[in-house]
Amino acid sequence: MMARLSHIAEVSLSRAHRLKHKPKVEAVNGTGVFPKSYGEYSISLSFGTLPQTIPLIMDTGSEIVWVPCTKQYTCIFCNSTPVANPLSAPDNMKKYEPLDSESFRKTTCEHPGCTYIQGRFTCKSCKPTNSTSSSCLEVCPRYALEYGSGVTNGTLLSDTLTFGDIKIPYFVFGCSNFTFHIPAGIAGFGRGISSIPAQLGLRKFSYCLLSKTFNDTTKSSPLVLYDGSDSEDEDTDGISRTPFLQGPKRFPYYYVGLEEITVGGKKVHDVDEFITLHPNGSGGTIIDSGATFSFMGKQVYDKVVQEIDSIAADYKRAANVEKDVHLSPCYEVPKENASLPTFGFHFRGGVKMDLPVMNTFWFIDTNETRVTCLAVVTDRGKGGGGPAVILANFQQQNYYVEYDLKHEHLGFRTQDAVKIRTF
Repeated sequence: MMARLSHIAEVSLSRAHRLKHKPKVEAVNGTGVFPKSYGEYSISLSFGTLPQTIPLIMDTGSEIVWVPCTKQYTCIFCNSTPVANPLSAPDNMKKYEPLDSESFRKTTCEHPGCTYIQGRFTCKSCKPTNSTSSSCLEVCPRYALEYGSGVTNGTLLSDTLTFGDIKIPYFVFGCSNFTFHIPAGIAGFGRGISSIPAQLGLRKFSYCLLSKTFNDTTKSSPLVLYDGSDSEDEDTDGISRTPFLQGPKRFPYYYVGLEEITVGGKKVHDVDEFITLHPNGSGGTIIDSGATFSFMGKQVYDKVVQEIDSIAADYKRAANVEKDVHLSPCYEVPKENASLPTFGFHFRGGVKMDLPVMNTFWFIDTNETRVTCLAVVTDRGKGGGGPAVILANFQQQNYYVEYDLKHEHLGFRTQDAVKIRTF
């Protein structure tokens, strides 16, 4: 467990480094969200005719959808646990086979999805489809996508996406045939024309994440997609709302206005400059379902830990565990009735997210002792610009989280994910 926890902490920090440097859907649809042993949450999407169902990481911190593709797919160091051959993809990994689908198409270099990924470039050898058309038949160049945890490359395709009761033709996604250090394909729910919300024309989507055990499980909670019409444009009951902020267009992130952090009810001072979003894209706070442990830049993290240390002064620091799991601070605590501080995140609009202890600390039990570690990572000031705070999925456990894209706000409330009907 400690080796897995250490790996997840490293991936969370690596992802933070990286984050820093339309047809209409006819009805409300949903699918199950499954906790995975590698620290993420997975959904299943179906591509092609006949549909090929592939599990993908649900990621609101990126905008591209890509799948493991073809029998030649190679994935290096992609297993979440040590295996005999780390250079092979997991045995049970499902792969999309384009040639098995009647509706798959290669994407040309003039397609908006191609120019979005590739940036500005010139088609080298465009050939018109006929004498009166300027359409280019040149295939979009291979992409290379970098994430905090690794990289992937492949070819951009389009095919029919089946989601619940609906079919979306010409859905654009990546067919990756090489990946390094990413355990599954990715379903990008971030901002950008290639994301799932943009291609499906969603007005909002919501999810509620089950508590983590860092084991694969058949239990799930719901991800719900809402169409772009006004037919059911009603506010969700009992949620707190804070507006999304406009971040740099080059980033696909959902920024929110974090105005104050409290630890044990006490305000953390001298962090306002860092949690404020600046025009150059530095600072600010984003919400990200694709990272496991939340991230805080060094200036924020040090002040937060200072407050935690003062409250947990009676507990011995577990330095050996900190070294093993790459989380800090860690404390030796009693197995019952440990006195640990809670976190409060105060957002624009006067709303507050009070994290329970189980969303703030990770507990490690042995026969003799219990150790708890703050489930937040930092780069110790080595990560440059970008978000100062990333609210990751560990901190979102048992919260109903709603991304209202029409009204541009984030909604949330505490919610026992086990008790919600899933799909």
